[in-house]
Amino acid sequence: LEDALRRKRSRCMIGTGSMCDPYLPFEKSERLTRRCLELIDQYGFGFSVITKSDLVLRDLDLLKRINEKTKCVVQMTLTTFDEDLCRILEPNVCTTARRAEVLNILRDEGIPTVVWLCPILPFINDSEENLRGILSCCFEARVKGIICFGMGVTLREGDREYF
Repeated sequence: LEDALRRKRSRCMIGTGSMCDPYLPFEKSERLTRRCLELIDQYGFGFSVITKSDLVLRDLDLLKRINEKTKCVVQMTLTTFDEDLCRILEPNVCTTARRAEVLNILRDEGIPTVVWLCPILPFINDSEENLRGILSCCFEARVKGIICFGMGVTLREGDREYF
């Protein structure tokens, strides 16, 4: 990463998290994301991350420093307002309530945030109550944007039996 950043002629946003959350549990001990953030900060690039983890707060000092120099955006996925359903759909990540707390902390620290409102699954989390709850969290946190796609689900061969 350092070699690539050093050779880059113009500064841009470095994004991570679209295919795999960079704050998986092993990040606590390995600190790979933090080391990448240190390089991104050192070379003056912007940063954008998509995560469902409150571990992002561990790196708040770097996120703030990057945001002061260029731009830093933290994006979080909110799937359901129902905490019990959240634990079923997303068993290995912090709950929606905790993610809402993280969004509020980031707001208070001046870090812009965006919420991914997806997937919305028919008859599972598509109720008006659920959507209003999530949107209420977004308004309270004063997120800069809400990305919503994936309204529904495409069942491929074998999926119906699984779900």
